[in-house]
This record gives sequence, structure tokens and C-alpha cells, in this order.
Amino acid sequence: MAVATGTALLGSAIVGAGASIIGGNKAAKAQQQAAADANAVAERTSGQQLALQEKMFDKNVELLQPSIDAGNTSRNRLMQLLGLSPGGADNGSLMRDFSMADYQADPGHQFRIYQGQQALERSAAARGGLLSGAALKDTARFSQGLASQEYQSAFDRFNTNRSNKMNPLLSLAGSGQVASTTAGGAGQQYANSAGNILGTYSATAGQNITGAGNARASGYVNTANAINNGLGTAINGMQQNQLLELLKKKEGVV
Repeated sequence: MAVATGTALLGSAIVGAGASIIGGNKAAKAQQQAAADANAVAERTSGQQLALQEKMFDKNVELLQPSIDAGNTSRNRLMQLLGLSPGGADNGSLMRDFSMADYQADPGHQFRIYQGQQALERSAAARGGLLSGAALKDTARFSQGLASQEYQSAFDRFNTNRSNKMNPLLSLAGSGQVASTTAGGAGQQYANSAGNILGTYSATAGQNITGAGNARASGYVNTANAINNGLGTAINGMQQNQLLELLKKKEGVV
């Protein structure tokens, strides 16, 4: 009778432990699946955010590239005209000093000489002394006076012309530099945003992995506890049953 009762108690304890194990394992698997689903959502979301950041960065570079290209072309041309890079028939032309040849070739100077000489010739012809000494003296005085007045004007026109060649190149080179700086800033912003997104995803994934591990460990603990509790219950029941049997025999109760 005691053996049968002990067997029944052990069987009942095993059934109870098995039910606890099954329930604990199901709960642990559900937690693991929830952690895996959350990790998949975090991965998909971070991927979409990275793709959007990359698209925005590429669009910024696309918009800035024409200015960057124009700036690079202008800078190269400017360096050539300043004699800072080799090549080109006009290499270093912007660094050339103003010379007498430039003064004599100045269009304004040539025009003023032509117009002044024509006026003197017409005046001398009207007086009937085109080749007279007075006419020659008037021409010499005019040329000397014109030279005095026009040299500074020709020099100023020379420098103005040089500035007119240089300033557009400087402007384009400057805008290219600004565009390059802006593109660099966009690249840094993209890198920062990508780092933040990946950092957030890594933290989330770490939490999900930890949660899955904890759930798995919890399942193992629940299994061990269920087995221990079942065995403990069965052993206690058997011990109590044996004690009861001994008491019955001692009192003469069969």
C-alpha cells in the first residue's frame, strides 16, 4: 500500500513538473521570439534611416558639384595666368608689368593720337601750311602732351583689364571653395547621423539579444525549479506516507 501511494505521489509530482516545464519553455520561447521580432524591426528601421541619409547626402553633392567643378576649373585657369602652373601660351600673363609697348598699343591712346593728328592736319591745311615748321611743332607738342596725359590712363586701363580677367576667376574659385566646404559639412553631417543611427541600432540589438538570453536562461531555471519542486514534493509525500505507515504499525493498526 505504501509503495502504491509513493508511486502515485511520484507520478503526480512528475506530471506537475512536466506541466511547469512545458509552460515555462513556451513562455521563454515567446519572449525569445518577441526579442527577435523587435530586433528585426530595429534593423529594418535603421536601414531605412541610413538609406534616407545617404540619399540626402548624394542629392546635396549633386547640387553642389557644378559649383565645385567651376571653382576647380577657374582655380586652375587662374593659377595658369598667374604663372603658378605650367602650360598655355598666356602663362603668367597676369603677372606681367605694364610696359611702353602696352602703352603704345593701348587702343585709347592710339585713337586719341589719330584724332588729334587729324585735327592738327586739317587746321594746318586750312591755313595752307600742312608741312610747315609750325605745323610740325604743333604735332610734336600735341604728342608730348598726349603722352603725359594718356600714360596714366593707359596704365589704369591695363590694370582694369587685368582685374576684369582675374575677378571672375576669383569669384568662381571662391564659390567653388564654398561649395566644397558645404559638401564637406554635408558629409560630416551624414557621418554623424549614420553613426547615431548605427549606435541606436546597436544598443537596441544588444538589449534584444540580452532579453532573448535572459528568456532562455529563465526557461532553464524554470525547468530546473520545476524538476526540483516536483522531486521535493514527491519525496516529502513519500516520507510522510512512510511515517504514517510506521505510526499505524506502532498503534497496531494494519
